[in-house]
Amino acid sequence: MNADGKRVVAAVLAVAACSGIAACGAGADVPAKTESQSFPFAGDTVRIEVAEAAVRVEEGPGDAVEVRRELFGKAAGEGNASWSMAGDTLKLRSHCSGLTLECDAKYTVAVPKGAGIRMVASGSRITLAAVAGDVDASLSDDGSLQATGPAGRLNLVSAGGAITVADARSADVTAKTTGDGSIRLAFAAAPRSVKASASGSVEVTLPNDASTYRVKGADSGSLASDSRSSRSVNVAAADGTARVRRAG
Repeated sequence: MNADGKRVVAAVLAVAACSGIAACGAGADVPAKTESQSFPFAGDTVRIEVAEAAVRVEEGPGDAVEVRRELFGKAAGEGNASWSMAGDTLKLRSHCSGLTLECDAKYTVAVPKGAGIRMVASGSRITLAAVAGDVDASLSDDGSLQATGPAGRLNLVSAGGAITVADARSADVTAKTTGDGSIRLAFAAAPRSVKASASGSVEVTLPNDASTYRVKGADSGSLASDSRSSRSVNVAAADGTARVRRAG
């Protein structure tokens, strides 16, 4: 290629690079934004639908659903994030088109004490903090879920992401992953029924007390099964270990 040809190629590459940086920079130039909103609520269960955002759910002091959001980069731009509630359904969205260096949205949702939670999430990181009500969560597009200190019934499903539960006082827990997700369940109180099926590995950690369990599907070296127990732990791991043990 002659010198003129090289200069043309260099110019084209420079324009393309500048265009990409400009598109990315458009988000970087938008200052971070923090907002709060209160939504009236009179039901027993809050349904939360979320796409492409990080959501923390906790219990609040009042009867309303209180939402705080933090928007970063292009997500803070006009029209790139939304929140609304109709009936018992709260919808949270963030979306940034084109190239961008940063497009993040973080929501904190405070629900009334004891309220049930139905979560439908796509491409999102979900955190549950000491919620007492029953939880049904369905996650897709590599969404992950982490819960600490739950007390109600748990029914958790994730396609491609991990499920992690710590310090649970829930009597009945069902967890399932597909794609490439592992499951970690740890209990602060002896559960009645645990069912965990993972595309990756499974680990169930039970309280170090006198409670016994009917254990099925666990690898050798796991907690011994007691066929007479009224408590049960069923585990299955498609591509990894399936362990049931006591804490400590």
